[in-house]
Amino acid sequence: MKEAAHGATMSGQVVSDGPSSSDGPPNPDVDVSVIIPVHNAAAWLHECLLSVLGQSGVTVELVCVNDGSDDDSLRILREYEELEPTRVRVIDQPNGGQALARNAGIDAARGRYTCLLDSDDYWQLDALSTLVRRADEDNLDVVQFDAVAFRDAGVSDESWRPFANYYARSPARVEVVTGAELAVSQFSASEYKPSACLYMTRTSLLTNNDVRFVTGIMHEDNPFTFAVMLNAGRAVRVALDFYARRVRANSIMTSASVEKSMRGYFLSYLEMQREAVRHSYDPQTARTLGALLFRLFNTASSRFNKLDNEAISRVKELVVTPDAQVAFAMLIKNRKLSLESAASRAGTSNADNS
Repeated sequence: MKEAAHGATMSGQVVSDGPSSSDGPPNPDVDVSVIIPVHNAAAWLHECLLSVLGQSGVTVELVCVNDGSDDDSLRILREYEELEPTRVRVIDQPNGGQALARNAGIDAARGRYTCLLDSDDYWQLDALSTLVRRADEDNLDVVQFDAVAFRDAGVSDESWRPFANYYARSPARVEVVTGAELAVSQFSASEYKPSACLYMTRTSLLTNNDVRFVTGIMHEDNPFTFAVMLNAGRAVRVALDFYARRVRANSIMTSASVEKSMRGYFLSYLEMQREAVRHSYDPQTARTLGALLFRLFNTASSRFNKLDNEAISRVKELVVTPDAQVAFAMLIKNRKLSLESAASRAGTSNADNS
């Protein structure tokens, strides 16, 4: 989907994008609301939609948010809405980016649980009823599942390499834990995947805690997933390769600029830090969550070091809150140290060659 600079600043403040698009109160007869943001996805929509409508033993509603598509996506969505009026709802809005579309879908969700599904991906198993049954039996806030990645034609080996084994994880923990404990255990095992599409969440968790996507940035799954996990009192992972993730040559993640990526990671770090201080933890959990945040900051910092002075000035103009100012000062300091280290290595190399 297209990125659009709507709704967020580098201050870390989430800007309101208008009134809620909710169509009514929660419906206890709907087990799962499936939120699908759609932008120019006509080539993949049928496979995506049918993978949800084909789920058995569970009641679903598809909330499809057309994000200003200019291909046949809206026509296809309207056809499904006409064929399945009780199970498919279409929200049509101008292009504002994936996060804004997802938020509109969450606002409109009426099911007991909510899942997110990208319009170029699909569910490869008829297993949603298994997830709902587990959530009901154990009174869960979050049921996490697994994914497999596959690549479209035209994706280079270099672009594919980071995704080839990205979703591989060790055998699932079967006991119920808090969301924070689940995140910490997976981060410690290098298996933490901040993808918003890899879990089913109790809808009331999202609404009661106002968990929404930060709009106008890349990597918005990071703060969203972090907030979901920290607010989940009861969570579990089910070892099902339920989600099929398509890697495309022109997708957001495979065509990102360094500056846009840096902005996304930096703003994600700020939002996650703010979420983290709202909760209490045991010392070990606190240390590990701190390490997770530190890794995200380092990712932003490594990209910041590659920016030219003009790009750095654009970032600086948007940093206005005290915590963002502190974090920006750390970025500047790290960049200076990185440049000094590179200069020192270059000097040593020239001396050795003289």
